[in-house]
Amino acid sequence: MNKFTHLDENGKANMVDISEKVPTARYAKAAGKIHVNHEVFNAITQGTVKKGDVLATARIAGIMAAKKTPDLIPLCHPLMLSKVNVDFSFDETKHDLICTCEVRLTGKTGAEMEALTGVTVALLTVYDMCKALDKQMEIGEVRLVEKSGGKSGHYVASEERTKEKTEEKTNSEENENIEEDGVYDTMKKATKKILTAGLALAGALAVAACSGKKDENTTKETKAEKKEVIVLAAASLKDVCGELETMYEAKNENIDLVFSYAGSGALQAQIEEGAPADLFISAGKKQIKALQDGKLMKDDTVCDLLENKVVLIVPNDSTLGLTSFEDVKKDEVKMVGIGEIESVPAGQYAQTVFTNLGFWDTVEKKANFGTDVRTVLSWVEAGEVDCGVVYATDAYTSDKVKIVAEAPEGSCDKVIYPAGVVTTGSYADDAAAFLNYLKTDEAVKVFEKYGFLKGE
Repeated sequence: MNKFTHLDENGKANMVDISEKVPTARYAKAAGKIHVNHEVFNAITQGTVKKGDVLATARIAGIMAAKKTPDLIPLCHPLMLSKVNVDFSFDETKHDLICTCEVRLTGKTGAEMEALTGVTVALLTVYDMCKALDKQMEIGEVRLVEKSGGKSGHYVASEERTKEKTEEKTNSEENENIEEDGVYDTMKKATKKILTAGLALAGALAVAACSGKKDENTTKETKAEKKEVIVLAAASLKDVCGELETMYEAKNENIDLVFSYAGSGALQAQIEEGAPADLFISAGKKQIKALQDGKLMKDDTVCDLLENKVVLIVPNDSTLGLTSFEDVKKDEVKMVGIGEIESVPAGQYAQTVFTNLGFWDTVEKKANFGTDVRTVLSWVEAGEVDCGVVYATDAYTSDKVKIVAEAPEGSCDKVIYPAGVVTTGSYADDAAAFLNYLKTDEAVKVFEKYGFLKGE
């Protein structure tokens, strides 16, 4: 029997030491399904669910969940994922939605848990968006389909084993009268823990979790009074907006602010794909401008809400002696954490800085691109990269990194956080009211506490 490597000689839990492992190409694919009734199946496939595009939202939730796996599963290593793909297929006869999640990276440990978590949260998101139509939806058969890379080599799930489990489930359904209140008991024990924990994560990661803060036992009258104003905000705003959310809701008891945080490009895509959103706070003007061009923002509400700074950070125990952005081109720096330049404003600012300094080509060759600025911060905290480019406000939230330099003056434009009301939202007036609150002296003081400057 193999030794449990997550336990030391004294039986205490510990994270496996992978420092001596050689990085290899890793791949993992997981799958699962959710069984729904005829009404829900048609609503999803025809795109008529009132909360928005179920599958688009679930895909984004699954991708975000895969990235957040170490925050959910104890002792999992933070991984620098290079690709996450979540997709759905349909079984019209059984009214099943089959979800798959594929994860790729080059690293020292596998991505099986990331793939499994992605599938689970994507399916939970489907449930959350459709539960008003059918509370007896059943999630099941979450499993690893394939993995490759690493010492254990290539694994492909046995088709016979999958077939046997399907037959077991069919026989069980024929011989058992499943009562309505006991529907959740049909979930396989092997996935019950991750499904339960993942439900909380789905609410934090996906726009679809817009009802996560609601109590299912709340009276209809209370639900009618409460307005769920959905705010999509750049990942770097998570800490400050958490405090502002509490302050605003205390003064406006009929408002339930529901925040979803991610890279600004990913949030832009969510809005373009029809995900529910009332207010968007971006970390860059490019994303807001694209939405304005697509008639998805109320132009008269768009404003430059905040200002930030681009900084270079290193782990507290770094011995490289970096003191400036110019030092990043040194041979001693093997890997740099930067936001994706296509979708993350912090990454776009970083590219501009290094381009204007004259050595972007050198930096690009050793860059590892993160899906949002907080991912880059986590890499630096864990020592997975030698340094990273983030916003000053992100660096201030961590006691595991230190700022070694600000972007040289003139090397990039001012870091502006624009905001505006989304035209497709359900509560435009309430979103505008909250945006106006964010400009008040009370809110500005909170922003300043977290290192932000008031926009012009």
